[in-house]
Amino acid sequence: MTTLLAVYDGRSRCVGRCDANCYAAHEDRAITHKLRCRCICGGVNHGKGRVIAVDNVSAGVGLTPADLARFAHDHDRTVNDLVVIDRIAVPDAREARTRAWLKLWQLELPFDTAANV
Repeated sequence: MTTLLAVYDGRSRCVGRCDANCYAAHEDRAITHKLRCRCICGGVNHGKGRVIAVDNVSAGVGLTPADLARFAHDHDRTVNDLVVIDRIAVPDAREARTRAWLKLWQLELPFDTAANV
């Protein structure tokens, strides 16, 4: 299962993700607000398939401050305690957690200072 986006908290725990449970879903969860897809993509990738979901993420879906604010609100979190990582750009889970932690604590990546992921 490919994770496209992942949301991490200040302890580097993954608290949300856009993966095959979303983009490969068969049921229409947008019928009611209560059942709509609640991952970081806000339902944009829900049931669209991997190719379209990857294109959507490449176009910025799930990566904007508004997406993170909506996710934080939906999950009773504080936006300042969360960060979203593009897992297409950072496929390794351990590296993604490290980048999330560094980004949340506003530290530089010692091995890749040019990365904006």
